[in-house]
Amino acid sequence: MNQKFCFVLLTAVIVFICCAVYPLVLSPRSTSLRLPQVRSYQSSSSVSNTTTQHATLRHTAIAIKRSPTSLVTPTSYLSLAKKNCTSPLTTLVFIKTHKTGSSTLQTIVNRFGFFHNLSFVFNKTSSKNGHFYGTLYGTLIKSPKEFLLPPLKVKYKDYKNYIYDMLAVHMRYNRKNMDMLMKTGCRYITIIREPAAQWESAFEEFMFQDAFSKAPTIRKDRRIETFLMKPEYYRDILKTTKYEGMAGRRYYYAQNSQIYDLGLDIKDFKNDTIINATIRRLGKEFNMILLAEYFDESLVILAKELCWEFEDIVYIKKNSREDRRNLSDEVRQKVSTWNHADVLLYDYFNKTLWRKVKEYGPTFEEDLKYFRQLNSNIFKQCANANLTYEKLNKKRTKHVEFTPKENSSQFCNTVAEHKKVLFDRVYRRQIPKTKPSSAIPQRVNTRKISSARNRTQRLKRPKLEHKPKKRIKKH
Repeated sequence: MNQKFCFVLLTAVIVFICCAVYPLVLSPRSTSLRLPQVRSYQSSSSVSNTTTQHATLRHTAIAIKRSPTSLVTPTSYLSLAKKNCTSPLTTLVFIKTHKTGSSTLQTIVNRFGFFHNLSFVFNKTSSKNGHFYGTLYGTLIKSPKEFLLPPLKVKYKDYKNYIYDMLAVHMRYNRKNMDMLMKTGCRYITIIREPAAQWESAFEEFMFQDAFSKAPTIRKDRRIETFLMKPEYYRDILKTTKYEGMAGRRYYYAQNSQIYDLGLDIKDFKNDTIINATIRRLGKEFNMILLAEYFDESLVILAKELCWEFEDIVYIKKNSREDRRNLSDEVRQKVSTWNHADVLLYDYFNKTLWRKVKEYGPTFEEDLKYFRQLNSNIFKQCANANLTYEKLNKKRTKHVEFTPKENSSQFCNTVAEHKKVLFDRVYRRQIPKTKPSSAIPQRVNTRKISSARNRTQRLKRPKLEHKPKKRIKKH
């Protein structure tokens, strides 16, 4: 009896030791190939093959992350469930501000929506980028849904079911109108940039120098200084000049464009009481406002807020300008004075970001390091190292772009390809298959049409009648 009891007791001790030691042996810190746990979930607007596509995305991303460089998964990242994360959030509005690095963030949102079969708010009359300008830029008119592509699996003009998962285009912030388009539980995010750097970028991108029509000989390195001598005068000139076929658009970009995109009217730019009240309201209404200068830090916090995986937020810079000008302290001060409301906005959410970093906990630096290493590895395996330059029409600025490597996976392609290619994937998928021919504007090649028209005109050109020459009789 005593021998049997001792045997049972010894067995229990051995089992206890194994259970205590085994997890330590397989700890994330003990292996360099340990990867984030894969969670299975369904999106709120899933289709029949959603599960298969989710699995494909996960396996693809995991395969990409295997590289000679060791990646140690942070322990905090494996315990997101502690924040009540049972599935990723799939209903999101991203207010795309101008010249803030928003194109890079837009591709992250578009890629997530593409792989999770989500429906986006797109302007169907703007197949180039889906943005909202003119009557829809800032406020929705009487029948706004007439201008929208239908969601996935919703019939064309079935307006009562025009409810969306995501919005990630240029559209001025209006919470009431946007909530009418989105599913319940929607999160709101945006990105802002240090005002002097943002305004310099906007000046070059949108060619504010067109306001110097009466003085076209101003040197390039003196244009900003010249504009700042009489900024209101030159801004008013931009109100009547055309840009990309539309008059007055640059008038709204020329001063405090970031807070204008977020809903503050131009008439209130000099009213600090209204400005501060607007900023505090934005702080309550937005779940996250990223900073371009601390993009990686912002993304790590965003991933935790949205319960997204790290591979969901990897990126390659898009629409990045190479020839940036370094402004002197004197010029920067003038730019900040001219964009006073944007300065207040940036200062407020700069403090908010670092408060969120503190709330994230002591593992923030470890998670940030891991994400940057992962992002670097994916860049090496997905993108060609050689830069390509996209020179925009009628502009002297160049955008640095990368291209995917040959025979890359779909995940790699969506990470490295041009932003317009990824946008086209999402936009074209949402066009209804059965629709009137005039419902959705089709892309056309104007060069081919022009050349075809010329050939037709040449063919239809009437032939000249050649009258026989009269023979002169010789006498």
